[in-house]
Amino acid sequence: SVEQNAYGGAIYAGVYEGEGYIGKINADFVENYVKSVVDGAGGAMYLSAFDTDEIVGDFIGNYIETGNNAYGGAISTAYLTASLDGVEIGKIVGKYKNNYVVSGAYARGGAISFSPYTIVKDGIYGNFEGNYIIVDANSGDGYGGAIGSMGWISEIEGDFTNNYVKGETIKGGAIYVNSIDETEGVGSIKGSFVKNSLDIGTEGFSA
Repeated sequence: SVEQNAYGGAIYAGVYEGEGYIGKINADFVENYVKSVVDGAGGAMYLSAFDTDEIVGDFIGNYIETGNNAYGGAISTAYLTASLDGVEIGKIVGKYKNNYVVSGAYARGGAISFSPYTIVKDGIYGNFEGNYIIVDANSGDGYGGAIGSMGWISEIEGDFTNNYVKGETIKGGAIYVNSIDETEGVGSIKGSFVKNSLDIGTEGFSA
């Protein structure tokens, strides 16, 4: 069989050179998915060097299942370097429920994953419930049951309930934020956090 990476269960937006643009995305995304024996990203939507003014809609039951690395059960941006165009998003508004990532190795963002050089300039506003990551219980890394970001987000505001990560090396049952330099992070976080969790080495994915 051919081992190929898979990106964007419903929408893939990418360019080979320069930068692309989508004005507004206003839609609901339900039970879209990506499956691959190797890497996968963006169960519903994958943006690579594409900017958009806003993403508005409900993301419910979107997912990724991979044998290796996986990013963003609902939304993922591409991993780019500083020498290339990143991704700039104006505002994200919506409900994110029961999105998930199951991976045999590394996973980030049960609902949303942002790679370095991604900017969300006007913030994320929504409710996140029941999103999760499950990685290998013996060797898997999982980061951010709802949101896993290595980019810049001006503000996160919402309610986070029952989001979780299960695996071996795991961080951020609801939100995981990391940076490669001083340009990444989060300006502010507002909302409520109820019954989010980490569960180490008990019920991980088994390839």
